[in-house]
Amino acid sequence: MTMLSWSVIEYSAKYEAAEELSHVKDIIKWGTDYLLKTFNNTADTIDTLVSQLGWICGENSNNTPNEQHCWMGPKDIDYPRAVTECHQGCSDLAAEMAAALAAASIVFKDDKSYAEKLVHGAITLFKFSRDGRGRYSAAGSKAERLYN
Repeated sequence: MTMLSWSVIEYSAKYEAAEELSHVKDIIKWGTDYLLKTFNNTADTIDTLVSQLGWICGENSNNTPNEQHCWMGPKDIDYPRAVTECHQGCSDLAAEMAAALAAASIVFKDDKSYAEKLVHGAITLFKFSRDGRGRYSAAGSKAERLYN
C-alpha cells in the first residue's frame, strides 16, 4: 500500500490520463480498510495488533486444509482460520503499516474524514511500534519460518 500510494502521489496525472486513477484509489482503499481492521483504530494507544490471519507454516501437523496449500480466495475458505496477534516486538510490521496509512492519507487528502482516520491510525501504529520495539520475524517466533 505504501508503494502504490506513492506511485499515485507522484504520477496521479498519468493514472488520470489512463483513466485508472479511480481504480487505483479503490485498490488502495481496500488495502487501507483492511489494515485499519487489524487494530483498534479509534484508540490513541494500542497493545495488540493482528499480525496474521490464517495458518503459519509449521503449525499444521494433522494435514487439515491451510493457506500453505490453498489456491482459493479468502472469501471462499470454509474452514477455521487462526488469528495471530502481536502484543509487542513487531515494530517493523507496525511501522510499515503506519507508513502505508500515512502515504494513503495523502492520496485521500480530498476526503478529509478518511484522510484523518488514516493519519490517526498511522500515529497510533507508529507509537505502538516505537513503544514495543522488536522484529516481527525474530528468532523463535512463528513468523520466522516465512518472513525472516
